[in-house]
Amino acid sequence: MLLASASVAQGEITPVNIVLHDGSASYAVPDGKVLVIEHFIWALEAESTDQKVAIEPANSPAGAGAFELDAATQTGYPDSWTPPRPIRLVGGNGANVHIVYSEGETDWRDVMIVGLLVDPEDLYAKTIPTELQNPRVENGRLVADARFASARPRTTRILGSEDLQRFEEDAGGEATEAASATRAVVSVPAEGDRKFLAVEAKTRPVED
Repeated sequence: MLLASASVAQGEITPVNIVLHDGSASYAVPDGKVLVIEHFIWALEAESTDQKVAIEPANSPAGAGAFELDAATQTGYPDSWTPPRPIRLVGGNGANVHIVYSEGETDWRDVMIVGLLVDPEDLYAKTIPTELQNPRVENGRLVADARFASARPRTTRILGSEDLQRFEEDAGGEATEAASATRAVVSVPAEGDRKFLAVEAKTRPVED
């Protein structure tokens, strides 16, 4: 009996706190990254402000899709505000977040953007490399110890085959999570003369 698995490259998700202030009023989203904006937090040095937070997507064409978040009308001068859904801004080509305010304005408030800087492929489910170890037959089942390359939350499919030509999800497949987030015990019914086992583990996408 054979155990099979597949491997692909890993991406990266980095939490970020981006502070915009009068000395640094703009943040350019790096090329090859996606900025996922989850919260805005305003400093408390002014009771109110007329400034806006501008979201500028990549310049193709220039200015298309740009918009401004007006703290006064949209958020009621809050100490913090969470958009109904995370804002995703693809980096590069001029994509940025910046403060807009009138010249000579005195009621400036610093703004912190709380979110994630993500590799594009990590916005969606992707395969986690998995190693299968210690194959054995227990109580009529083909069993193996699965070791996952990442502790990220995942969905796990147990696949079975009788000829190695085509693996399909096995209706009798089971995965029992271990104490470690990178380990599980997987199994399929060991019916017939031959049975092959594979595991397909995919990350859960960043949730909205």
